[in-house]
Amino acid sequence: MSSVNASDIPEIQQFMGVFWTSIKKFYGVEMTDEYSAEVHEYLSEIIDKFPDPLCKELTLVLYKHLSSEQMEMFREERRRSVNEQ
Repeated sequence: MSSVNASDIPEIQQFMGVFWTSIKKFYGVEMTDEYSAEVHEYLSEIIDKFPDPLCKELTLVLYKHLSSEQMEMFREERRRSVNEQ
C-alpha cells in the first residue's frame, strides 16, 4: 500500500480542516429554518471552493447526516404531539 503526504494532495488537506470546522459548527442539530439555511449555504460554499470529487462526497455525506438528524427530531416531536392528544 502506498502512502501519501499532505503536500501530495494540498486541496484535500486544506479541505479537511474546513470540513472538520463544519462538523463542529453544525454538530448540535436544530429544527429551525435559520439553521437549515445556514447549513445549506455553508456546505454549498465548501463544494464550490473544493471541487475535488472526494471533497464533494464527504460534504454531501455530512449534509445527508444533518438532514437525517432533523427528520428524526421532527418524527420524535410528532410522536410526542400525538401522544399528548
